[in-house]
Parts: sequence; structure tokens; C-alpha cells
Amino acid sequence: MHERENMKIKAAIFDADGTLLDSMGQWNLVPYKYIKSLGVDADENIAEKLFAMTISEAAEYIIDEYDLSVTAEEAVEGMDAIIREFYQNEVGLKEGARELLEYFKMREIPMVIGTSTDRDCIEVGLERMGLSSYFDRIYTSTEVGKSKAEPDLFLQAMDFMASAPEETIVFEDGLYSLKTAAALGMKTVGIFDEVSIANQKELKELADLYVSEGESLVCLIEGLEG
Repeated sequence: MHERENMKIKAAIFDADGTLLDSMGQWNLVPYKYIKSLGVDADENIAEKLFAMTISEAAEYIIDEYDLSVTAEEAVEGMDAIIREFYQNEVGLKEGARELLEYFKMREIPMVIGTSTDRDCIEVGLERMGLSSYFDRIYTSTEVGKSKAEPDLFLQAMDFMASAPEETIVFEDGLYSLKTAAALGMKTVGIFDEVSIANQKELKELADLYVSEGESLVCLIEGLEG
């Protein structure tokens, strides 16, 4: 684990996919599977172009890019159906996720989810893994109306938890959203995920704490206690 500094925190914002839930690999397949289901040849690497988008933004993009004869709402519903089945039946946890959440719970530090994934999928995934009770609220980019490349979601979460940026820690596998949190002055934790491997050098340099490939999230506890 890379550690930049010790920290005292009063609130925590957790991304879900690629941070707590081991799900990013499946997300890479969703737009590809959906486009193929319509009988259209899809770029196997299309997920790289959609990584920072909400599912609604992704729907608009693939409709334009592949000239699909569906509405944005139909595309969202189609992709949601594919991914929802995964969350209901297959999704697992990143190693050490439960222990890390228990650490915050025992210290009565409020926690929320801040995710680019729509609420129904995240709720199903958290319920499947028995994590729902750890979180006071779920914030989604779709409901906020902005991706995590913008500060709105983080600002709303901090307002809810009544915490200042320097008192709030953000756990993320996505470089774009960690940049947003860091720019606000929040404490940041970068989590390795295979899907984001190209961004790991920059993610590690930016984050106050970093969990590298093969490490359990439990290793963060030492850095958090500082």
C-alpha cells in the first residue's frame, strides 16, 4: 500500500463498482452484449470510451455511434437488464471490503455510496452481499444529474454528512472521479482495478492512500489509523 500521509476523518464516500464490488469486468461487457443483441457488430473495446459516462450518457453515445433504432430509454432498459442479472446472481466483493466497512462502522463514521451506476443495480448488489446496512444513503450520478467528473455528487454527500472536504475520505478506482475529489480538498484512496490498469501510475500518485494489485482493502486500516 502506498501511503502519503496520516489522516483523521469524520465521513466516508465509497464508490461501488471496482472499489467495493468486484464488478467492473462485467460492466465492460454490457454495452458490447447489448449492441450485439440488436444484431449489430460492436467494438469489443467500446467500454473504454464509456468509462466516465452515466448509463444514460452511454445509451445516447451508442445510439449515435452505431445508428441504433432504439430510444435512449430502451437502450438504458436493455443494458440495465443485462447488468441487473449479474448483480442479482453473480457479483462479488473486493477482498477486505467487509472488514474495511466494519472498521468505519465500529467508529461510528457515517458512510454513503457515490456511484455512476443506477440505483437499482447498486441496491441489488449491496443487498446480495449483505452491505446495505453500512450506508446511510446512496448517491448516483443519474439522480444528481452530473457525472463524478463534476463535484456535485461529492458536495451533496458532504452536505448530508455535515462534513468538510478535509474531514471526508473518498474511495475510488476511477481516476477521473478521484481527481474531482482531490480538487475539492478531500482525502482520497485509490483502489486498483484491472479495468483501469492504464491509469494506475497517475491514480497512485494522486491518492493519499493506494491499494495496489493483489492487496486486500484491509491494508488501508493501518494508514487510516495513522
